[in-house]
Amino acid sequence: MSEQMNRIEQLLIQFAQQTNEKLDQVDKRLDQVDKRLDQVDTRLDQMDKRLDQVDTRLDQMDKRLDQVDIRLDQMDKRFDQVDTRLDQMDKRFDQVDTRLDQMDKRFDQVDTRLDQMQIQLDRIEVAQNEDIISIVRHTHDKVSHVSQGVTSLKQDVEYIVKEQSIIKLEIERLKHKQPLFSNQYKQVVEDY
Repeated sequence: MSEQMNRIEQLLIQFAQQTNEKLDQVDKRLDQVDKRLDQVDTRLDQMDKRLDQVDTRLDQMDKRLDQVDIRLDQMDKRFDQVDTRLDQMDKRFDQVDTRLDQMDKRFDQVDTRLDQMQIQLDRIEVAQNEDIISIVRHTHDKVSHVSQGVTSLKQDVEYIVKEQSIIKLEIERLKHKQPLFSNQYKQVVEDY
């Protein structure tokens, strides 16, 4: 038994040595893994820092997007105001259009009235032309009648003047023939 024990002992020693060797190898490998894990840990720390930076940048972008959202809300309100003003302007343009339509109707009425007045003026002008022509004819007739009267009067005056001249001549001749008659002549001339 002792031999078996020795053998077991040797086997146990051998096993212990092998196990120690294996454990040494595992230890070395664990050291390597530990180094690698340290490297991974370092890299994870770096990634964590980078993720913190990304998170900070995302926070900044979130703030900026909040500002953009606020500005968009303000712009939306301004567009609502512009829409309201445009609606008011549309209403005013509709009112102006209505007034212009009314004015067009009134201008049409004025045009119609002016056309009617022109027709009446044309009638009046034709009537006046006819009246003027008849007045001119009547005046011409009167002037002709007066002219004839003047001509007749002229002839009468000429006749009277001739008669007077003849009478004066006769009287002058008689005067020379009879002195008594000359006094009568003076009396006739003075009476005349």
